This record gives sequence, structure tokens and C-alpha cells, in this order.
Amino acid sequence: MRANYREIPGLIEARLPFEGNSMSAKVLDLPTRSHGQIRSADGFLLWDRADYVVYSYGTIIGWGEGPNLYVRSRKWSVTTSRHQGILRRAGATWYQG
Repeated sequence: MRANYREIPGLIEARLPFEGNSMSAKVLDLPTRSHGQIRSADGFLLWDRADYVVYSYGTIIGWGEGPNLYVRSRKWSVTTSRHQGILRRAGATWYQG
């Protein structure tokens, strides 16, 4: 689903997949998760506990684990910082690492 910045927070809260200009998210089904790991463009590694992943320019910046939503605290570009803010407004907590 194509989405704009106004629609994205609600899609994240509902854990729905979307494609934006530079931000996207996907739901990981059990077969995908059973492979053990997901590697981001910057080398960040998620294990199979994630069931929802949010990307900024192909880099994992947030993910869901059941009812919990996390956003990486690392700093990138102005646009990715905006994406992190969208995740925070959707209820994500900072992840240090």
C-alpha cells in the first residue's frame, strides 16, 4: 500500500505494511521469521523475534515484537530522524544498540 507521512503513523500502530517515498514497513510471516535473522543495509541484525519491520532507505530503524514496538536510537540523516519521530509518535520506545 502506498502511504504518505500523514497516513504512516496509523499504519504503524496497526502493524500494516506500506511503501512511502523513503520509508516502508513489512509484516514478517512465520516462514520468513524462521530463517533466524534479518540484516539491514547498515549491517544491523534482527533475530526471528521481530514480526514487523520498518525501514528508512532500506535500513531497519524500527520493529515490532508482539505488542512492543522499538525504534533504534542511532542518528542518521534529517529524513531518517523524521522517520524515527514518526515511530515514536506511533508508540515505539527507544532501543539502544
